[in-house]
Amino acid sequence: CNGLLKDTLNPNIINKDVVRSIDISSQLIKLKVHALLENVGSSSINSFHIAIESELHESLSFIDASVKTDASSRQPLHPRPVSISNHGDKYFYRLQLRDTVAAKETFSVEIESVFTKRLMPYPAQINQLDKQLVIYNGSPYFFSPYSTVKQVTTINLASANVESYSKLKPVSLSGNTITYGPYKDILAFDRTSVAIHYENNSPFLSVVSLERVIEVSHWGNIAVEEKINVKHVGATLKGSFSRFDFQRGQAYENIPAVKSFKTVLPASAKEVYYRDEIGNISTSHMLQLEDSVELDIRPRFPLFGGWQTHYTLGYNVPSFQYLYSNTNSYLLQMRLIDHIFDNCVIENVKLRIILPEGAKNIRFKAPYQVKEDELGLHFTYLDVSGRPVISVHKSNLLHYDFSKMLLLREPLLVVGSLYLLFLVVVVYVRLDFSVIKDEADEARQKIAGILEEIQCLQENRESLYEAFDGVISKFKAQKNSNTFASARKKFDLDFKKYHNDISVFLDKLNSDKAESTLTQQIQDMQSKETERKHLLDHAISLTEMVVAGKIDRDKYMDNLQSNLAKRSKIAEEIAILNSNL
Repeated sequence: CNGLLKDTLNPNIINKDVVRSIDISSQLIKLKVHALLENVGSSSINSFHIAIESELHESLSFIDASVKTDASSRQPLHPRPVSISNHGDKYFYRLQLRDTVAAKETFSVEIESVFTKRLMPYPAQINQLDKQLVIYNGSPYFFSPYSTVKQVTTINLASANVESYSKLKPVSLSGNTITYGPYKDILAFDRTSVAIHYENNSPFLSVVSLERVIEVSHWGNIAVEEKINVKHVGATLKGSFSRFDFQRGQAYENIPAVKSFKTVLPASAKEVYYRDEIGNISTSHMLQLEDSVELDIRPRFPLFGGWQTHYTLGYNVPSFQYLYSNTNSYLLQMRLIDHIFDNCVIENVKLRIILPEGAKNIRFKAPYQVKEDELGLHFTYLDVSGRPVISVHKSNLLHYDFSKMLLLREPLLVVGSLYLLFLVVVVYVRLDFSVIKDEADEARQKIAGILEEIQCLQENRESLYEAFDGVISKFKAQKNSNTFASARKKFDLDFKKYHNDISVFLDKLNSDKAESTLTQQIQDMQSKETERKHLLDHAISLTEMVVAGKIDRDKYMDNLQSNLAKRSKIAEEIAILNSNL
């Protein structure tokens, strides 16, 4: 609490009625408090305090409050951290009211807060197909500097599977909701604690590091690139990973592994790319919505507890939506980060803003305290003195001056460079060089390009299988024959197209006299794909029969397990052949 404004508590305030809602259905703890406070003193008041335990304050990520002004509107309050004498083990926030509250009057407030890293997986290690259990430790009472006359706490869980919970009466469990209370006459700063052990298979994804680079151009474009390191911080995977068990586990809902997540970009985002150290990741999908761009991020492998992945995401946006000008003064306003995924935790963010060369009088503003590094320089093509770089950890507003005459610098450099290039070309064309083509090298490059196309088609075919497994599961659950028949028809057409495209490339390899081992591998891969398709058709027939009631479920499951084992074995053989191309 060093450096904070010193304050005192008002003993003439009580919590007359408190309703708390705690959401622990994700990896975050979202706390919402509706409190009716009363001024029991003889004079009016214009502020009050809220308190947070020191051990809980370390995990505080967000806090906000508002006061009810009438039946339909609320006035936002701005929590200000303060220090209270003789309470060094607690953290306090002062909330200033716009209107004073007279003696014996009440006022209604709403407090929202979010805490991270408070749900502990237990057990800490689980097998691949196990459910994830976590423990929540918290108080059934409103931790407040004022006494509370009456209060109720409702805790929303991720599922109805509750291993155990503290039974501080009165308490009730209904589905995935535990209700503590109502309790009466609770003293200030009560630290009573309860524990809940329950199933929570929501994605425990944490962004370990995020480096966001915004490069501003006065030629109408702003380039954004993010380097993101994501880690699954849930219960760690015990033992080795089995692809067969994972495919089998897809038939169950809510397994802890994360196959994909959605990132939301600005609506004007274009030329979006998603790649890692290997190269472009083609399994992602982008959906253009009215007010945003939704990107389905699918890593190269599923994320289990303790696993992590890092990738690069970039896009361009038009500068007129974020850059404002008045003669030679410019104002850049952009959000700190994009929506990476739902209920995400970001541990470390570094933002770099690269301004045009020649920008000066740079003034950085933010509504809260940020850590700003020294002004740096960034050099790229046609730069002479370097582009100013602002490096901060939190930001949302930037102002600088830029002479519009400097816009002519780079075009003049281009003109001068082209002039020199033409001079070199004039001299070059007057000289006589004999160049011998390396036909063997050209042939190798052509074959390599064809093989890359075949590998890409095979990856798309694998994604086709994965998507259709979900269609089969949905058919078993909903029994909608028309929808299933339409999906199967589309699958057959797409499969036939990929199969024919690979056959065309195989004919090109034969005409280019590629090595026989390569063409034989591709032929084997095509044959095995045909065999796997027959097995899938058989599995579909079994599913249609069990949905129609023509075979019993036990016989269906026996035949399906045998079918899955054969398909998995063929899939592994195909993957080996594809990787050896």
